[in-house]
Amino acid sequence: MKNLNAVLSLIIVSSLVFCGCKKDSNDDNNNNNTTETCSDGIKNQDETDIDCGGVCPACPSPSFSMTVNGTAWAADTLYCDTSLIGGNIRTFINAQKISNGTSLQLGFSGNLPLNTLIDLVSPPSGVLVTAKQYIALGTIYSTCTSGKITFTKIDYANKKASGTFSNIALSSSGGQTVNITNGSFVNISIR
Repeated sequence: MKNLNAVLSLIIVSSLVFCGCKKDSNDDNNNNNTTETCSDGIKNQDETDIDCGGVCPACPSPSFSMTVNGTAWAADTLYCDTSLIGGNIRTFINAQKISNGTSLQLGFSGNLPLNTLIDLVSPPSGVLVTAKQYIALGTIYSTCTSGKITFTKIDYANKKASGTFSNIALSSSGGQTVNITNGSFVNISIR
């Protein structure tokens, strides 16, 4: 009889423990917010980039624009090439406006910090500026007197880069100056 009471007590206690530990179906909704959204800062659902594409609003189209000596300029051909050379990441941006024969080229080597203003004349330690020139109708403006760039996004997984920049440069002959302001590149492809 003692054994039967012990077994029954064990069954009752075990049942209470297992029933008491049952997960409430509302726990996830009330206590752990795991709902995927288009504003959670995570590439999930069927998004093509973080919080855009798929079920979310479309991702911004790639663009590259600037103001050159007070005139708006937008590239019709652009790319960003990133490769590993000698243990350093090399990033090269090339934007062209075929219709008027102008282009802007910016190149960097090293680990580019995000959301940090990089001085094109005196870059921070560990970043080497390898190219900074504007070409207009055969005139090359490659002597940078001042300029800055900020990479706001470098997404190696999705191969996209975004940022802002400005630049004042002298022509190779030293006689002409180009003033580039309001520079912006958004979601340009990294090859």
